[in-house]
Amino acid sequence: MATNQHHCWVRGGKRFLDVVMVLTTIWLWAPLLLCLAILVKAVSGSPVFFVQQRIGRDSRPFNILKLRTMHTAIPPPPGGAFGSWTYRGDPRVTRIGRWLRRWRLDEIPQLLNVLRGEMSLVGPRPETREVTESLSAMLPCYKRRLTVSPGLTGMCQVSEAYQHFATMDQIAYKLELDLQYIELISAWTDTKILLSTFRVLVAGQGVT
Repeated sequence: MATNQHHCWVRGGKRFLDVVMVLTTIWLWAPLLLCLAILVKAVSGSPVFFVQQRIGRDSRPFNILKLRTMHTAIPPPPGGAFGSWTYRGDPRVTRIGRWLRRWRLDEIPQLLNVLRGEMSLVGPRPETREVTESLSAMLPCYKRRLTVSPGLTGMCQVSEAYQHFATMDQIAYKLELDLQYIELISAWTDTKILLSTFRVLVAGQGVT
């Protein structure tokens, strides 16, 4: 059972920390985002940004922002709701996109989603409506992920198994990590995940 302190952190403190951290680092990420946007434009052309509807807290839809890392002319492979998921060696990923994804630099625009209150710095990664509905039908408790704001990073993203959530068993493990985060959610948990994310970024352990 969640405590009042738990609810206070989820509803207020977490949002306050998000805004403070994003605004106090804007001098660093905003110029970097501008430079990367120019690079994507020069190498891959338009559009520079990838915009896709995802499902957020309390099942509210929002438009997630990313730097574009994939060719627009190559269709996704067959796979129903999961056809948009990328995989190692995916031919849809551009040359510059592979580099951006390795260092997770394509996610920087989501700091704007955080400022708009659609996302948090830490939380379960948001999925499309199709994926959310499909996995909710297959995995009990999947919609519990929607009781908190989706995150730019989370327990899954700092897991050693991050690049291998492809089979249903692996996706179930991913859900287990998300639910574990929801149970342990606190300022200390978020801080540990953010520090682990920094180490992952430095090591270049993103999806390629």
